[in-house]
Amino acid sequence: MLARARPLLPALGVAAFSLLLRAPLASIPLERDEGEYAYIAQRWLAGEVPFAHSFDQKPPGAMALYALIFGAFGETPAALRWGAALLSLITLACTGQVAKRLGGDRAALAASTFLAFLLAERSLLGQSVNTELFVALFASAGLLATLIALERGAAWALCAGLLLGASVLCKPVAATCALFCLGLSLWRRRADLLLAQLLGLMIPIALTALYFAHHGALHDLLDATVYYNLGYSREVSPAYALERLRDTYLPILASTWPLHLLALAPLVRKTPGARFASLFLAASLLGVVTGGHFREHYFLQAAPAFALSAALGLAALPLRAVASMGLAAAAIALGLAVNPGYWLPGDPTGKARAIYGANPFPESAAAGALLSRLLAPDARIFVLGSEPELLFAARRASSTRYIFLYPLANGTSDASARQQQAIAELRASPPQAVVTVFQSTSIHEGDEQIDPALFEYTRQLLQSGYRVAAVAPFATGELLAGDEAAALWRAHPFWYGEPAWASLAVFVREQRISPNLF
Repeated sequence: MLARARPLLPALGVAAFSLLLRAPLASIPLERDEGEYAYIAQRWLAGEVPFAHSFDQKPPGAMALYALIFGAFGETPAALRWGAALLSLITLACTGQVAKRLGGDRAALAASTFLAFLLAERSLLGQSVNTELFVALFASAGLLATLIALERGAAWALCAGLLLGASVLCKPVAATCALFCLGLSLWRRRADLLLAQLLGLMIPIALTALYFAHHGALHDLLDATVYYNLGYSREVSPAYALERLRDTYLPILASTWPLHLLALAPLVRKTPGARFASLFLAASLLGVVTGGHFREHYFLQAAPAFALSAALGLAALPLRAVASMGLAAAAIALGLAVNPGYWLPGDPTGKARAIYGANPFPESAAAGALLSRLLAPDARIFVLGSEPELLFAARRASSTRYIFLYPLANGTSDASARQQQAIAELRASPPQAVVTVFQSTSIHEGDEQIDPALFEYTRQLLQSGYRVAAVAPFATGELLAGDEAAALWRAHPFWYGEPAWASLAVFVREQRISPNLF
């Protein structure tokens, strides 16, 4: 019995290591990207149609996986993070199997271990459940299925295509990895495999289009994920892109430089698999740089290819097994040492402050929980800011499909028109609560000139029968509710463009408030 289980021990060890890394990170409050996927998934499960009821520039793949996790584990940040952690074990297994085919068992163990570290790494915002985490899952699985297809035939190629199509539905730039996999079949001159891959790739995309067309939301899907993104990308200047690349990549390099050195070894020694790993890494990085809007978590898309290159580099060194394992452990230990507090048990709110700075993610969670107690289940909320995690915590619907402010305030040519759409929705369905967010990062991403129409309308709306229910002073970072908050606001009211002393304020309409006490 023990002899049969022995081959599974390395994989079980890597799985345990991965889950151990993620345990201290599971209960950190949701950030805004997580909030948008979580809110849309929550409303999708409640019967709403994404994009028709909630604007989001990402395709629906991440929302569907969020809904799957919520259905299986519950709608809490910890349930989401643990569900994603379990899915990540598949990513580790697939990447390990690719490494095994290229460099043997030692490379397989190293690749999966390196990837477990990278997928949770602080500099890559690995504590969050971002779209790139799912891209890594489907891209690595699609690559493994492609390699199997080269040996076993078209059925596996069709499977590879389905997986690659799913990756594109999580984030369109995953197409660069899909093209790499298609190129493998083309390089082998296997037209049958190429056609099967293409068919598989198109099936999930076509089914998604049919689903939204059936629900009358195909135009909304295209508006958010195609038309808006094209306009958004055109706003990027080369200087801005280079600045963002520098600011995001240098912290990543600080904690992963040993893996960078290992990744160079296969190229220097020209070991088997080096060209394959390098091309896969290049394809992955091409997806990262597309668009020019660099964010830390964007690099997670390249994590499987990077872990594979580093593992092959380790396997190429003339070291015995024990020395090789020691070097791998040292590389990871050096990475962990860069942010020790991040990996240790601690207060989730404190961790959020350390990671996200002044972004009001803990305050948004508290404000959402307060509104879930104060408002009737059918009440609607308007957030003048980009904190959809508040809507998710409140378990209440947004009064407008624009669940975050960025599309209305980022300086794109259609921003003013989208503001007018939001104003029309607010007029048609006045919210029972309004949350005004004063943290600049929640309003816009740069120095754009913002059309003030929506801000002026919101101010007029608040004068029509709303009262302050809560405020979150910068000085304390905590949410104050009830009479204390109202008195503080009466003594020191302010608005956008004026000196702010609070990150957000919660206003509720006098009617439609449930009798629950603060």
